[in-house]
Amino acid sequence: MPAGNVGPVLTETYRELLTAVATCAAGLIGLLFVAISVAPREGRTVRPTVIQEIRAASALVAFISALAVSLYGLVPDGNAGYAAIVSGSIGVLFTAASVRSIVTSPTVSPR
Repeated sequence: MPAGNVGPVLTETYRELLTAVATCAAGLIGLLFVAISVAPREGRTVRPTVIQEIRAASALVAFISALAVSLYGLVPDGNAGYAAIVSGSIGVLFTAASVRSIVTSPTVSPR
């Protein structure tokens, strides 16, 4: 129920968009697991292992964030802003942890 000038953030017109985003994010998470499981584990790699692990984890974090925000937006009388703030905070913390992992990794050169 709107109070004064305040109205709903997401109206009914966004329901199809959020459904499509949630479906795509869920599908991409499944494809990411398939790609990681069939990737070659042995042999000569071009990049250090820590870089490959961070790339896979960052893709997973991005897809889960999109899925969480879109699903939270589909909840009746819900506020997707809270999910967006939490997902954004997790993304910033993940980026800081990734940089720390790269800097402290012995397999990554300073350049």
